[in-house]
Amino acid sequence: MDMTKYISVPNPIKREIKAVFDCTREMVWKALNYQSDSDLARRIRKFAVDKGGVEFDASKQNFTNLNR
Repeated sequence: MDMTKYISVPNPIKREIKAVFDCTREMVWKALNYQSDSDLARRIRKFAVDKGGVEFDASKQNFTNLNR
């Protein structure tokens, strides 16, 4: 799975995901960090984005060292 891609949501939304999908905290983490691609993980990711979660993909980011 892609380690540079993740969905950021506040902790209250993570708790809501856990309750709505009746799953473990670990499952929520795996879904939001693209460590799982099961049907449940895909539904969790869609729910998170629908609730305002922001998807990040570090592989597409350009980082600049501002200390130079």
